[in-house]
Amino acid sequence: MAGEEFQIVVRKSLAEVEKELRGRFHIEGNPLDSSFIEDGSLVLVFGQRGGKGLAATPGTPVPRSERSRRKARRNRTRTRGWKPLTSFVNSLGQRVRVYDVFVNALRGQQLGKVEQRKIVDSLLRANGNEPTREQVAYFLDNTQEYLSQDTQKKAQQ
Repeated sequence: MAGEEFQIVVRKSLAEVEKELRGRFHIEGNPLDSSFIEDGSLVLVFGQRGGKGLAATPGTPVPRSERSRRKARRNRTRTRGWKPLTSFVNSLGQRVRVYDVFVNALRGQQLGKVEQRKIVDSLLRANGNEPTREQVAYFLDNTQEYLSQDTQKKAQQ
């Protein structure tokens, strides 16, 4: 076995790579103009040579202003102006904050689950958010858990 060598060869057709990239980057209608290897990278140029936004020669970088980038969705909920009442570990083991706006809106009211969701959703929207179902459920569940713990503490006193 000493001195033996082996190689792993992987082949993928250019057509497969093109199809995969068209799907991933939503490239439609532009024909594959050229392909080449530059600095160890496979470069595919889509569109017609001399077309708007394309480099005329291989290896010329596209200016940043011409690159399109999808704006990333902000992943955090805006809570400015809301006073946090407390911070605790919920039943899922998450460290959470409970805000006064939710507690004041839900405390002492006999509302159904749908009405409670609508109230939480409207409070989130009023603060400039576009909440998902999961975000509404997160704030509602944590507020309800806080309120149930609060009533249990008051009952014990």
